[in-house]
Amino acid sequence: MTIVEPDSPLPVRTLIANTLLGALPAEGLDALCAAAMVRHYKRNTLLCAAGRAVKHVWLVNEGRIEIFYRRTDGQESMVGAFGSSHWCVWVALFAEQPLNQDISAAAGSTLISVPAVAMRRVLAEHASIYPLLIAEIAVRMQLLMQWVGQSAVGNSEQRLAGLLHALGQLENRHESPRCLRASQTRLAQALGMHRHSVSKGLDALQGRGLIRAAYSRIELLDPDGLCDFSLGPANPDGQD
Repeated sequence: MTIVEPDSPLPVRTLIANTLLGALPAEGLDALCAAAMVRHYKRNTLLCAAGRAVKHVWLVNEGRIEIFYRRTDGQESMVGAFGSSHWCVWVALFAEQPLNQDISAAAGSTLISVPAVAMRRVLAEHASIYPLLIAEIAVRMQLLMQWVGQSAVGNSEQRLAGLLHALGQLENRHESPRCLRASQTRLAQALGMHRHSVSKGLDALQGRGLIRAAYSRIELLDPDGLCDFSLGPANPDGQD
């Protein structure tokens, strides 16, 4: 169920200004705020289906936007996530071809939705914003390449550590400690592992003092330690 809040008490202008778009002049912010709409999603909700042109971009206020690759047989894998204070999704806004992935809002999420047409118009009128936008995309690309490379050579525990570190960087890098809301099922889908293996991996990482895991909530107690562990040599315990 989606609740549209045209008279939302959220400080939309302030929230947009706290992102890279805060570098826009006043008239640019005015144009975005005039087009923006606050939406709250009580359930997991598909925002844009694979193969469809993106008609909106979204700023996450609470919750998360997830990007999924889904096969025709129903199998799916989470391939991206956007947390609080992040825009989703710049690449789809400018790509000539639609994404081959589904974009979904997680249950309980509150988003600021801006029509893609309005966003493109504002950015075209204020091209000085593009270097900041490219830099934000570059951060995601660097983390993605690091995790893809690490996951090809690390064992299951290291792959999990690398994914948690990347999600922490992408979703809640300004919080201390960084907290993730991610179920074991979602993590298993992203890693291509069984849920039981993810559960064992979380227990092991908690035993190392790197995280504190509860139901669908993971505190990253030592993000740098997670990164170092994920990139280090294979564990002496012989895990796969």
